[in-house]
Amino acid sequence: DTMLLDIAIPGMSGYEVCKDVRGRLNIGLAEMPILMMAASRTNSSIIEACDIGANGLISKPLSKQLLNAQVRAALRLKADFVACR
Repeated sequence: DTMLLDIAIPGMSGYEVCKDVRGRLNIGLAEMPILMMAASRTNSSIIEACDIGANGLISKPLSKQLLNAQVRAALRLKADFVACR
């Protein structure tokens, strides 16, 4: 499983959701990779996404090839995590 999470979610930011998954739910980077999406990929949005535990940040509009590559990388990370358990 991989979570694809938009930063702009009505009622709650994607940053808050990611923080909850990583902190309150205690789900690690390899256990549930989280890829975030943003309308603009600024240095501050990348830094914030990394600081709260996202595995990557993809800018919109989404490139199908980039999204597929990021998801494949996230799934490899998860597979390695599962194999080591």
